[in-house]
This record gives sequence, C-alpha cells and structure tokens, in this order.
Amino acid sequence: TVKYTKKNQAMAFLTVEDMTGSVEVIVFPKTYEENTWKLNEDEKVLIRGRVSAEEEKDAKLIAEKILLFSEVPSKVWLQFNSLASYEEKREELDRILQENPGKDEVYLFLKDTRKVRKYAGAGVQSGEELTAQLIRLLGEENVR
Repeated sequence: TVKYTKKNQAMAFLTVEDMTGSVEVIVFPKTYEENTWKLNEDEKVLIRGRVSAEEEKDAKLIAEKILLFSEVPSKVWLQFNSLASYEEKREELDRILQENPGKDEVYLFLKDTRKVRKYAGAGVQSGEELTAQLIRLLGEENVR
C-alpha cells in the first residue's frame, strides 16, 4: 500500500513473505523513491533493515536497502589446508581473481586453523569460467 506523508512524499507499507511466514515492511520516502521500480508483486528482493518491535504488536521491518536477487553479491569459497598452502598458490590465485573483476566476494577457509578470511583483493564476477580456473588451480573439493 502506498501512502503519502504530510510533505506529500510517497512511502509504502508492504507485506513480504517467504517459505516461513510474512512480515510487514515499512519503506520510508527516501528508500521508496530510490527503489520504487523494484517493488513489484512477485518480484524476488532482499530487504535489509532494522526491526521495529512494540509490546503486544507484531514486529515490523524498517527497510533501509532493497536489492533485487540479481543484485545480491554471491560468495566464492576457497579452501586451503594451511596459510602456507595459500601462500604457495597466492600469485596465481591473485592473477585469476584480477582477471574476473566483479561484485562477488571471495572467502578463504584455512582447514588447519578453521579460520575464515575475506580475500583482501577486489571482488570477482563468479561464473563457470572463473570456477573452472579455480578448480584447475585448487582442485574441485576446494572451490564452492
């Protein structure tokens, strides 16, 4: 439902649902203006925001950012036995990742310490070509 504020600015009250339930989302004027074109019935979106909860009332989500599913960055997970094994492949890995620039994030998992590190370089464009290059370098079991 679209409503207008006292300043005659459009805002929206949405009911968003997934497989587990539904929630009311309040989209204030600035966020609504920036995202109107994304708010179509049956459009798959990711809404980031904060929860507004009052006693005796259902919680609501105050939308701060709205992304189409196609805009949501993917994550590329690379597994290494140790920091030393990462360092051995680092130069070639950096080259491959730099040749595939994009918005998707890369995470490194070190098996020996069970630590996850976000790759320090820029984001990548994940896809079949990048995955194939990474599998050739690291092995299929180490790329997700």
